[in-house]
Amino acid sequence: MKNFDGISEEGIFLLARNKFENNKEFYDQNKAAIKKLVMDPTKQLASIIGEDMFKYDAQMELDPNKMVSRIRRDTRFSKNKDLYRDNVWIMFMRNKNFDSFVPCFWFEFFQDRYNCGVTFFDSNARVFEIYRQMILEYPSVFRRAVKSCLSAGCIVSGNPYKKPREKTDEVPADLRKYYNTKNLTFMKTCFDISDLKDDSFIDGLKLTYKKMNPYYQFLLKVYETYKLERSEFSHEQRKP
Repeated sequence: MKNFDGISEEGIFLLARNKFENNKEFYDQNKAAIKKLVMDPTKQLASIIGEDMFKYDAQMELDPNKMVSRIRRDTRFSKNKDLYRDNVWIMFMRNKNFDSFVPCFWFEFFQDRYNCGVTFFDSNARVFEIYRQMILEYPSVFRRAVKSCLSAGCIVSGNPYKKPREKTDEVPADLRKYYNTKNLTFMKTCFDISDLKDDSFIDGLKLTYKKMNPYYQFLLKVYETYKLERSEFSHEQRKP
C-alpha cells in the first residue's frame, strides 16, 4: 500500500477555523498547514483507493489532483457567499468534462463524520427512464446489486415520485421503492472521525466499495445505453 499520512483532527479543525474566519488573509497564513494536514493526505487516499477503482472501471479519471475537491468555493452562481468549505471530498468517476451523466463513487469527510457512496454524478429524465427499464429487464441483477450495498451497511437515499410510475405493477414488490424515484444513492456514514488519523480504516473502505461495485456496474450499463442512444440520435440528425 502507498503511504497515507493520515488526516488529523487538528487538520479538520483548521478547516473549520478557516471557514469561520472566511477571509483570504487567514487562508494564506494557513495554506501550507492545510495542504500538509488535509489536502496532501486526501490525495494520498485518492491514489490508494484508485488502485482498486481502476479494476471496476478502466476509464475512470484517477489523477488525485483532479479527483479531490478544492477548499476555495466557487461563489459566482451561489447565494452562499462563504469563501471556503470545511468538508473535502474525492470523486472516483470518468472525466465529467466529456459527459456529466456518469456514475461515480465518492468519499467525503466533515467535522463530525465521513461517508462514502455510489450514485450518478448527474442525471436527467431520460437516464432514469432507462434506469427503470433496466430494473424491469434485469430484476435479479438489480436485486443482487442492492443486496450487496445493503450488506456493506449502506442506507438508501432517493427522491421518490409522489405518484407511481408507469409499469410499476410489473415491478417485483421488493424493488418498487427503487423504481419510483428520480435518483438513487447508496451511502455509508461513520461518525468516528478519528478513524482517518491512520491507514487502519482503508481496508474496510476498500471492502465497502467492492460491495458497492455491482450497483456501480448497473449504473454504468444504464449510462452506456444512454450514451449509445444519444450517439445514434446524433448520427440520424447528421444524415442529409
